[in-house]
Formats: sequence, C-alpha cells, structure tokens
Amino acid sequence: MKKIRWLALFVAGAILWVACLCFFSKIFRKGSSRFPHAKEKLGNYFFPLEVSGFNQQGSPYLVVKIEDLAIPLMLDLGDAVTVSLSEPILKQLQTKSFFRLGKLRGLRGRTYECKEYNLPNMEIGMISFSHLLLCEEPEEFCKDAIISNQSVIPSIEKGRVGWGLFTKTNLFLDLGNKRVAICDSLQTLGSNGYAIETFIKVPLFPENKLIEIETEIDGKKLRSVLDTGSTWNLFNSVKEGGRALDDSAWTLDAPIMTTSLSIGSQSFDPITWHLLPICLPFSVDAILGMDFFQAHLVFLDFSENMAYIAKLKG
Repeated sequence: MKKIRWLALFVAGAILWVACLCFFSKIFRKGSSRFPHAKEKLGNYFFPLEVSGFNQQGSPYLVVKIEDLAIPLMLDLGDAVTVSLSEPILKQLQTKSFFRLGKLRGLRGRTYECKEYNLPNMEIGMISFSHLLLCEEPEEFCKDAIISNQSVIPSIEKGRVGWGLFTKTNLFLDLGNKRVAICDSLQTLGSNGYAIETFIKVPLFPENKLIEIETEIDGKKLRSVLDTGSTWNLFNSVKEGGRALDDSAWTLDAPIMTTSLSIGSQSFDPITWHLLPICLPFSVDAILGMDFFQAHLVFLDFSENMAYIAKLKG
C-alpha cells in the first residue's frame, strides 16, 4: 500500500509540474503589450536557462529550439532585439512570415537594413516563448562589432537573443558561475540561495534600444549601458556621436584607463575601461561589458524598471 501511495504522489506531482510549465509558456508572448508580466499571473518563479558556453569574444550563448533546429544564440543585452538569426539559419525556417524591413545600428555608427519576420514559437530548455519578432542579422553587422588584430575564428552562435525577450519575465545573470535564470523578484533570488542584502537597487533605463543604469565614475555621474555582447568595459572617447569614424580607432591597442566605480550608494572595485569612440545618434557615456558581468551579479526587473547589482564573491 505504501508503494502505491508514493507512486500516486509522484504521478500527481509530475502532472502539477507539467501543468505549471504549460501555463508558464502560454504567458511568455512578446509580440504585444497586451500580454501581462509573468509575475502578475504566476506569483513567485525561478526558472534556470542553461548557459551552453562562451564564444571567442567571451559572451554567453544559449541553445534555443526553433522548429526542429537546435541553434546556439548569443545572449546580447546590448540590443532590444527579441531574437535575430543569420541568413543561412533563417532560410531553413518554414513557420516564419515576413513582417517589414527594419534597421540595425552598430557602435561604429553604421546602419544596416534587415528583414523582420513574425516567429510563432521558440523554446529555451523547457520554457516556450511565442509570438516573437525575428530579425535577419546581416553578416557585416556582426563583423562590425569585433575588434581583433588577427583572423577571427567563426563564432559558434548563429544569432542573438536580446533583452527584449525578457521584458515580461525579468532576467537574472550570474555569469561568473555560468548561470542565467528568469525570476519574478529579488526575494525569490533569496529563496534560491543568493544573499539579497548585498544587492544595491538602482533605476533601470530602457531607452534607445539599450538598457542603462546611472553610475559614478571618478566622482562624475554618467549613464552606463549594460551589454553582455561587449567583451570589454568601454568608455566613450567621442561624446557627440552620430558620425561614422575611421576603423583605425577600433583596435586592440585602444587606450586603457582605470577609475573608481560607484552604483547607487555602494562603491565597487576599481574598473578598467578601454577608450573607444561609440558612434550613435544619441549620447552614450560608457558600456559595462563582460569584464563587469563576470565579477558581478545582475538582476533586471523589467516590471519595475529597476536593476539590482552585487559583487560576486570569490
């Protein structure tokens, strides 16, 4: 009798888990503001997303499933794009439908035309995202973002997922430990073993397809972009923006400086910046790249437009 009772409990638990995942996947719809934030329906949740590895530039990538294809995509917080794919991969998809022509802009000031499509569904692990805007990623746009004095090994990833994918779910990044999760709140992070009292809370500014926080660098308040698609921390050597520059400025020999860094009321360890011209039609002071993310925990609460940041303990 005990075996039967335990078996019944196990089956009931499994059914409840599957039902929760099915319900969860239904509310992850990105194509319209009509769909509410996940926590409005689910309450507390914490779902890990497997980080499959890091590419040659040090950025993380996730393996997603679209139709029958398993596709490695860079997790790139430097763009609001929901999902973008290289042309060869995109051509293999049967369920996409053309939506419009769009544009991508690189940090060097160049603009690239791209085709945008409606994508019915994409899965990351056991989580399903539906009604997505899919962008075709031009090859030249990808090359534009790479700084190297040597021949570049082709990246394993075949596109990107941007922060736009997570605006209805929130996103937690512990990249120093190769962990990423979608999570409802800081309190739930605490329930999953993180010391939430160490996090500093600051406003999150999702503007111009970027996400920024206010930082204090050597005593001066500046906006800093959060960007897992950037290997380095970048400090803008040209503030007016809006003009394309000679590529000779974008080299591994770019000047370096080290400054103090404060976020909110908390001082962090000194930070090293590479000085490069960031050429956009709006002002960008600095970019916190993977050098920063490897040493810090970052929780992005898009429902409240707040960021929570803590130093990763060694």
